[in-house]
Amino acid sequence: MALIDRSGIWLDDAAGQTVLRIAANARYLSMRHGVRAIFVDYLQLIEPENRRPPRHEQLAAMSRRLKCLARELRIPVVAAAQLNRQSESHPKPRLSDLRESGALEADADVVLLLDAPQDRPDELDVIIAKNRNGPRGETTLRFDRPTFRFSTTTPAINGFRKGHHG
Repeated sequence: MALIDRSGIWLDDAAGQTVLRIAANARYLSMRHGVRAIFVDYLQLIEPENRRPPRHEQLAAMSRRLKCLARELRIPVVAAAQLNRQSESHPKPRLSDLRESGALEADADVVLLLDAPQDRPDELDVIIAKNRNGPRGETTLRFDRPTFRFSTTTPAINGFRKGHHG
């Protein structure tokens, strides 16, 4: 905790977060402390402002509000999201596997899909499935458990393995 305290990282793990509360905290921290990025872990855990609409509409509203927050504060807002169970039926995750809302795909500037192959326990495939301002592709990262760090494993061409450009 002392390391996190000195790092300038702000954590808010209060239960029942709404996008309005996340936005209010982000505005405050941005003004007072110059916050340079917001990370939401994860989108489906955010409480809806209105429980009446179907879940996919609730998530679409949350996604739009987070996108607006990123534009307002001019900082990246990174939101983790779950995949549908159907994603387990094919070898690699796809954009269509984003759980409960196509709005996530529509609102996002970049979508990274993570795949941890069971036959390679110390590696993680990162699929850049959407990138509004750049290439799409795939790369592999190696996970070093003792240091809890990821590093590249493949020779990169523009950051992607050869033959995987989109």
